[in-house]
Amino acid sequence: MTDIFLSYNREDAAVARLYADGFAREGLSVWWDATLHSGEAYDEVTEAALREAKAVVVLWSPRSVVSRWVRAEATIADRRKTLVPVTIEPCERPIMFELTQTAELSHWTGDAEDDSWLAFLSDVNRFIAKGGPVAPVIIPSAPAVATAAPFGRLHGKRSFVTVGTGSPAPNDLPKVAVLPFDDLSPDSNVGYFSDGVSEEILATLSRGSDIRTIGKLSSFQFRGSDKARAGRELAATHVLDGSVRREGDRVRITAHLYDTQSGEALWSESFEGALRELIDTQMTIAEAIAGKLRQRFTSRPSQAISPESYDLYLKAKSSEFAYAQQSAALGMLERVTRDAPDFAPAWGLMASTLAHLRLTRPFVEWPALTDQARQAISRARSIDPLEPSALIAEVRLLSPYGDYEVREALLAKMQQVMGNTSAYHFLQAWCLGSVGRLKDAICEAKLSRELDPMRRSVLDFYGVSLYNGGRLAEAREVLLEDHNLAPDNHYTAITLLLCAALLGDRALVDQLLDPERLARYPLRDMEKLVPIAHIELNGDASLASSMATALRQKVLARGCFDALSAEHIARYSTPAECHDLISSLPFGPTGEDASDFVSTNTIYLLLPDWPDVRRDRRFPNLCARLGLAQFWTDRDVWPDCADESGLDYDFRSAMREAAESIAVEPPPLLGVHSVR
Repeated sequence: MTDIFLSYNREDAAVARLYADGFAREGLSVWWDATLHSGEAYDEVTEAALREAKAVVVLWSPRSVVSRWVRAEATIADRRKTLVPVTIEPCERPIMFELTQTAELSHWTGDAEDDSWLAFLSDVNRFIAKGGPVAPVIIPSAPAVATAAPFGRLHGKRSFVTVGTGSPAPNDLPKVAVLPFDDLSPDSNVGYFSDGVSEEILATLSRGSDIRTIGKLSSFQFRGSDKARAGRELAATHVLDGSVRREGDRVRITAHLYDTQSGEALWSESFEGALRELIDTQMTIAEAIAGKLRQRFTSRPSQAISPESYDLYLKAKSSEFAYAQQSAALGMLERVTRDAPDFAPAWGLMASTLAHLRLTRPFVEWPALTDQARQAISRARSIDPLEPSALIAEVRLLSPYGDYEVREALLAKMQQVMGNTSAYHFLQAWCLGSVGRLKDAICEAKLSRELDPMRRSVLDFYGVSLYNGGRLAEAREVLLEDHNLAPDNHYTAITLLLCAALLGDRALVDQLLDPERLARYPLRDMEKLVPIAHIELNGDASLASSMATALRQKVLARGCFDALSAEHIARYSTPAECHDLISSLPFGPTGEDASDFVSTNTIYLLLPDWPDVRRDRRFPNLCARLGLAQFWTDRDVWPDCADESGLDYDFRSAMREAAESIAVEPPPLLGVHSVR
């Protein structure tokens, strides 16, 4: 049995050696990782040493206090009554250790006759003389922990601590960040595999429990030393971290669950087995996390798939949103679905990849891509009716100008399997906005932002939702923060520009339109809205008239209209001229160019700060053509603008009348791209 286990941060190795040498001079046996021999399994030897040591000397420093491994070792030592802490550099210790008597040796440089060192050494000797630790416990230790258990099975009780009692209120649900697991594989080219394992655990946890989960695009930004900041910067209550080691057909997964407030390790487990058992293991990990956090967990359907096909599936998943790699990803998924036709996640991923790819292709290719995506959706849902990627793909395929009932039904299904995810709240916000419920959309966008705070589109969407809802001063602050964080996001920039123009903030408008800034961060396809900002800021009647004329000519030449053009024509000419024009034209693209349609939706007809198109009594007829009047009437749930002043007709009565007398036009073939 070792006398002392030395716990420290790697950056403090030089100081740790002073302590190891000092204890050795006194005849005490010391274990620290510098004593490891080549070929020894780091995690197994570390675990045994920590379990057997009579005293665990923790060296607190500004680096070790943020190290999960040191905090975890200290937590377990404290519970086993073997903790002997010492401060080697001024720092604020983790709150749970603030009341633990801690020696102060920040000044010590190895002097064997130093009074403070001798006093500390005396305390250590008395501690060791008590007889050492009590019953063994499974502990976390960098970079992996615990005796390996076969995939899919937990042997014995592995918990460290229970967390609370009873069922939490909805606002008190745990919020978990799943970090990208460290890749410890000998082959350095399988990073996609460790990321894929982490992502699948996240997906399983999101679907199977009522735990809120931080989105991948935010949590996967924290790697290596940055992981220490993840819990704080993501505002997560808990963090799941771990490692993956793959050698051929064998995989070892280690996972640790931490409480971010206390730094306490709540659960830790290692699994080792064949690659074919990986899916069951991922589900086991998700079940264990839900159990530790005392949340309900419902296992999702698991379908058979060979290790080779699952490897291809993970490779394809890593390329889902990378435009240049989507064709290759689809080729991989075709092989996966051919070899594993009953593996629903592959069909769902194929559908979502096709739906995303469609937005980058010419409009003439959309029908074929849409058919392929719908076939994949059908296959996925025949196996698993609630396959998440298939549900997301189906929402993406819907037109922004209709299908409100279908969208509502899909969101209800999504809520069952991913209701506590950023993606669900994002789509919910978008859909609420499209039917004019802008206040509710703001709430959903805020939830989406909280669950994926570093995903640019979500950062942007909350500010856009505030802008759409007429809360311009708040929108300006949020959008400015997001623009400074991601200045190359031209959607954020154009919305901020329009917001500043409506507020009369000339300084901000000039700053955003500075030529040097635009050269570095171009507005790309959103540049067409810059004249709108000039009109709103300066009240330029001549420019407004020219804009209305140009838009009318464009609409006539195209033979159809979109919501944004209709609103601008009404605003910069008259509402009557707008409705005279659009009453005889279809809604949506009729040719190859869909660029003005994939970037707008019906929300532009319903914004509080752009009421012009609603000033004409024919507006209810337009809403009936789009299916909005029928949707509002059937549910008796009305848009925010239903109560606005300045209309010479009763909004609800006129909508009910239009809903009964005017048929809904088939929506154009479009997909969710943007809400600007």
